[in-house]
Amino acid sequence: MRWKTTVLLLVLTVGVGAYVSLYELKQPTPEERERRSRQVISIAPASVSRLELALPQAAVTVVRDGTTWRMSPAQVRADPERIERILRDVNPLMAERVLSGTPEAPLDPSAFGLSSPVGRISLHADGAPTSLLLGETTAVHGNRYLQVEGRPEVFVVPPALFEDANQPTEIFRDPRLIRLDPWAVDQLALAAPEVTLSLTRTDNRWILTQPLEDRADRAEVNALLRTLADIRIRRFVEDQPQIEGLASWGLEHPALEVTVARGTPAVATTLVFGGSLPDDPALVYAKRSDEPPLYAVAAADLEPLRRDPHGLRERACFELFADLASRVEVTREGVAWAIERVEGRWQEAGSGEELAAERVEAWLNAVAALRLSGFEEDAPSDLVRYGLAPPSGAITVRTTDREEPQRLLIGSTVDGSGSRYGRIEGRAAVVRLPESIGALLAPLADETAGPERALQDGQVGQERQQGQRPPEEVMP
Repeated sequence: MRWKTTVLLLVLTVGVGAYVSLYELKQPTPEERERRSRQVISIAPASVSRLELALPQAAVTVVRDGTTWRMSPAQVRADPERIERILRDVNPLMAERVLSGTPEAPLDPSAFGLSSPVGRISLHADGAPTSLLLGETTAVHGNRYLQVEGRPEVFVVPPALFEDANQPTEIFRDPRLIRLDPWAVDQLALAAPEVTLSLTRTDNRWILTQPLEDRADRAEVNALLRTLADIRIRRFVEDQPQIEGLASWGLEHPALEVTVARGTPAVATTLVFGGSLPDDPALVYAKRSDEPPLYAVAAADLEPLRRDPHGLRERACFELFADLASRVEVTREGVAWAIERVEGRWQEAGSGEELAAERVEAWLNAVAALRLSGFEEDAPSDLVRYGLAPPSGAITVRTTDREEPQRLLIGSTVDGSGSRYGRIEGRAAVVRLPESIGALLAPLADETAGPERALQDGQVGQERQQGQRPPEEVMP
């Protein structure tokens, strides 16, 4: 029976050891215990619905309204960045020291300036209020005494919370005319005496709809939206302006009007910009359609919004990432060649001849970087004059991320230059292609066909089109 006793004792020893180990693992380290002892409060910013500040410079109450903070009772927009900074200060709020009295000798709040606090910060989170009483400064580093209402301890805290909260009331107003994320905007329209344009985002692609229809450059549109979002309010003119003042502010016939629409169903906000302020011609009146206040913004901040619609048009010939390409077909003057990716390797279609991966990648990167050099005609009625009916060449790229191929049609040369007319399938306009298009038409399987050879071949083709014989074909 002894072996059974031995096994039982062994099992008990292992079990007790495992329990002790697990228990010890769950216990906080000495450093963690020390950190917890200095934690005053920890309130998640997302849980706060109301913040009240009663400080020497600040008498502010802000309330969360969906994703917007508003100052009560005026309901004007508050600066979310400033509010979030205060909320980060209390998530968590850590003390440099904790002072605790005893039942026989409790702490005297008046010794720390807490019987008549210098200020109060109240937070309402998850339906429960928490009030912080701020007392006098200490003799070290500008730290300040603080007490949580209802608790006996006195904490010595860094000055950041008091300094962030103790600001003039107007500082808490949102300094931006509009806050928006360019990726969340679905429609944008600008109207001014000299220009009118409209853009719509569909399937993450921007389309210019006015004054012409064409694809828009995503980067250019996002830059335009960031410019709009960066407009700062230079002056809060009046919170409850009377409609009778529209004419005097130049808002009956605005100098510029911008509308952005976001979400589904779309919620539109229109920004209207009027005349100059009488006492400062560098500022112009501004107003939003969704709130009463009248603002003033810098006239210079509006100039980047007055964009030429043509400058917003997409100039990339292909939407292409080289690693997503699966097959490329090129035709030029009746000669065609193609390459395809098979089991991760590029080869010449038909022959199966393997191609140098670096060379194909460099070629694909050049195709992805190809940009239009200009727009020739937006609604062409005669494609023959541009050598596009039929085209003299084409580049077709198939990728794994889309069903339909992308195709660039290449026409005749532009008079007096090495560039060519072209047309991007799916877009109406006849465009001008840069001279580098010639280097992209040389077969990749021909190791001797570098950019110089390709350009030379392009010049030969041009001379043949014009009825001339290239130098090597002229008989002596």
